[in-house]
Amino acid sequence: MDALSAAFEQLQNDEVHGGLDGADFIAVQVPGLETHRVASDDQGAPTILLRVAQNSSFTPAPIVLENIGVQHNVLCRILFVDGSVERQRFTIVRFRGKDRELRAHFLRVLAPVLSALGDEPEQAAVTAAINHLIRLFSGLNTLPRKQIQGLWAEVFVIVQALDSVRLASAWHADPYSLYDFSRDSENVEVKSFSGMERIHHFTLDQLNPATGTTVAVISVRTLTSYTGVTLSELLSRLRSRVADPHLQMHVDRVVAATLGEQLATGLELPFDYRVAVDSMAVYNPADIPSVNPIIPPAVSNVRFRSDLTGLPAGIRSFPVDSLYSAVM
Repeated sequence: MDALSAAFEQLQNDEVHGGLDGADFIAVQVPGLETHRVASDDQGAPTILLRVAQNSSFTPAPIVLENIGVQHNVLCRILFVDGSVERQRFTIVRFRGKDRELRAHFLRVLAPVLSALGDEPEQAAVTAAINHLIRLFSGLNTLPRKQIQGLWAEVFVIVQALDSVRLASAWHADPYSLYDFSRDSENVEVKSFSGMERIHHFTLDQLNPATGTTVAVISVRTLTSYTGVTLSELLSRLRSRVADPHLQMHVDRVVAATLGEQLATGLELPFDYRVAVDSMAVYNPADIPSVNPIIPPAVSNVRFRSDLTGLPAGIRSFPVDSLYSAVM
């Protein structure tokens, strides 16, 4: 459990809420930050209270969405778990949804946001942080871009990588790229399979990169298991390997945009980690069975399945600072 979630858990008991006694919130200090509070209201909703630098008379309008509510510059009466009371103005960021997994996710994704903001941030920085949070949860009304197992495999590869920071920075950096990871002329594509045969879907363009570009294809078996590792747990492992809060926020944006309405389900679906480790293999696109790349001018978007079962893994060497060398 991350520090922010652990702090919120201190507030979750009947004795604490029974003693609210007219206060707006019961709270503890956000771990590592003096001026912000992690709080619970009289309904037990997780709430973050942000102390904003008071150097402007402008107060943004409140925001009320399905899962997120925001109020700025509100005078709050706060009861701490030790019985002390604080009266102070805060920006209130509250989770309004009912889903328990999304509630936990709210606290998880706020951790890097708070780290990036620091103590008493300017209003412009707070507005940008709130827009980031809204973007994460507004995607819950969109269709998923790929299956959960595919996203799990991509995060797994980042966690397993020799250089998780370099790989995470290249992860869907260009939303229009053919590949999952791209940096300059280097690309990495991750494919997942769940059966006994290593069969993957490709586009013709993926296996025929433009002149001067390099591609590595990583194949991972993703097998659901009740005792496996969930995407939520994978993301926690990734945070321990990627310290930069802005890069953690980038990862959270990719996850939210990819899973869309399946976010809550996708975060808690477990896959067998050992099977993924043992099955992981890297291929050169030129070695993968494909269709004839010479197609009529009027034909485009060619897609096909290719069976890599029994195909020897291996790829030509890359420079030590390349994207591929970050993988293994």
